[in-house]
Amino acid sequence: MFLTFLILLSLLVACTGPTGKPLRPVRAVETDLIVAVNGGGEDCGPGSCQGEMRLEVELRALGRALDSLEASSISVGVVTTRVSEGTPPWAFTLLPLSRDLSSVKSDLSRVPSNSVTLLNLGALIDQATIELARLQGCTSSGVQAERKRVLLFVNETPLLPYGPSFVDDNLKAGDRGAQRAARAKIKVFTVGFAPLEDRVQEELRRIARITGGRYEGVLDEAELSHALSAFTTEWSQKQ
Repeated sequence: MFLTFLILLSLLVACTGPTGKPLRPVRAVETDLIVAVNGGGEDCGPGSCQGEMRLEVELRALGRALDSLEASSISVGVVTTRVSEGTPPWAFTLLPLSRDLSSVKSDLSRVPSNSVTLLNLGALIDQATIELARLQGCTSSGVQAERKRVLLFVNETPLLPYGPSFVDDNLKAGDRGAQRAARAKIKVFTVGFAPLEDRVQEELRRIARITGGRYEGVLDEAELSHALSAFTTEWSQKQ
């Protein structure tokens, strides 16, 4: 009887931690991340990145952020905007989701760069949703990850889909894109990189709030790197 008691006690200890609570397995959570970035953007202006386009600084900081991610638990893709006049679509998939983060990093140079861009918040978010939810027209393959995230960079006022005279309506298009993403259980993390208008910053906060993400407003490369570090730490958390 005493021997049986010892065996049962040893099994109980093996299945509990030092406080007697059951041990929970720790595992990496699979994450699909789409980076949504509008090509171009104006010069940074006075500060640490003066003389460079905001896009250049965003991509450089993003490259460093990719270095901190673990490829075994995250896939990354890129959607971006058109940089020339023409007909819709205003956003397209530049890089489908991939775990080859070194290739994604090297291919960031393919993001179109132009001083005049066609920023459409709703179209960017919708294109990211298409890839993450594997909807018709997506270029990504494979099973959807448990967590789906969008990193949305904005460095200027959106002038589409309704034109420069209808900025408030253009911003509302971002609301609709965020609502569609939320229905697909996609969280959008927004970064406003520039001295943006108050109404643009408020829209980026609203997009993050609708989807359960977070907004960061930054003015230089150091602040941008800090914001991305906080985001990537969260995306790399285990449960």
